[in-house]
Amino acid sequence: MEKSATIILNSAIKIVIKNHNIVILYFNKNALFNVCLYFKKHNNYNCLIDLWAVNDYMRKLHFEVNYLLLNIITTKRVQFKVNLSDERLPLPYIDSVSSLFNAASWAERETWDLFGIYFNKHRDLRRILTDYGFDGYPLRKDFPIAGYLELRYNYTKRALTYQSIRLSQEYRIFNFNSPWL
Repeated sequence: MEKSATIILNSAIKIVIKNHNIVILYFNKNALFNVCLYFKKHNNYNCLIDLWAVNDYMRKLHFEVNYLLLNIITTKRVQFKVNLSDERLPLPYIDSVSSLFNAASWAERETWDLFGIYFNKHRDLRRILTDYGFDGYPLRKDFPIAGYLELRYNYTKRALTYQSIRLSQEYRIFNFNSPWL
């Protein structure tokens, strides 16, 4: 049986305790670095297990960045959820925690590359999984499934070339009521 409790400290911080092990903290992005520093220095949560982003395009919440920290001594975990839905910019941003946790560097680069969430004060924020000239962020919900370009072999040039993807208009019109029509 799952037990949970919710504590609201102020308008920026909300704490949810589940099964006496995972504490989920919701707060705004400006408090992220200080909260991570507090948990690392005073509570021995010195291991960043995972960092991931969520893109919920249909609801009001647009982007959310999640952090999972581990206390190695007590094996307790804490999860931070930082909501970036107040962003009106095309690229949302948040402060980097890579200076606190070395493991955050690669995860932040991956989140930047696939979601387009910019991490302030990151030492080496560049693409990690896609090409350097890649246009867009492939894990965003507004990114087209087929992409913008395709790679083809050109027999006359005997080389690989990029071509724009051309879809006829009937493939862009969807009937959401019936999957068979």
